[in-house]
Amino acid sequence: MSTLSANTLFHFTRSKDTLINILKTRFYPRLCLEEIIIGTKSAKIAFPMVCFCDIPLSQIGNHASTYGKYAIGLKKEWAIKNGITPILYTHSTSLLCDNLRENLNDVRGKKSDNLFFNLIYTAGFIKPYSSSLSIKKKKIQVINYNEREWRYIPPKSILLSNNLTSYKDYAGGVLAVDISVACIYVVSLGKV
Repeated sequence: MSTLSANTLFHFTRSKDTLINILKTRFYPRLCLEEIIIGTKSAKIAFPMVCFCDIPLSQIGNHASTYGKYAIGLKKEWAIKNGITPILYTHSTSLLCDNLRENLNDVRGKKSDNLFFNLIYTAGFIKPYSSSLSIKKKKIQVINYNEREWRYIPPKSILLSNNLTSYKDYAGGVLAVDISVACIYVVSLGKV
């Protein structure tokens, strides 16, 4: 029986220099424009995050062709210890999206900015089941669910900080790589 989950989470990059920099320093969240489904509508919101996938090595070819041929693999225990979590996948007709929309509508315009922010923050861990993706000026339809994504988004207290000029300034909000749990992969010609 084949395994759907790996014991390792992988972070892919297109650049060998980026991979080396992660190993020398740490992961730094980058802003990612994400589609958030709210009921039958959607919105684009930029979240600072570091993304990982839970895909067995035997199945990473397509993922590498989209996100880069260099990868660092880290044990799931490390990920869980550092607040990295699997995301939820949903679609426009799901009850989850209806509930999120209703809650956002309930707090919008009221004196509940904190609750509104909490709902948006939670939405950062939700992704559409499928979507269009632009790669090298070409749009393709992808099944996001196949990525089996895990995310790190900095804590809310950091995101709400008034003087945050760079995520690099916050040592606790980025992920230091524990080399003892790391492995490096270079994907070439569809092989690992």
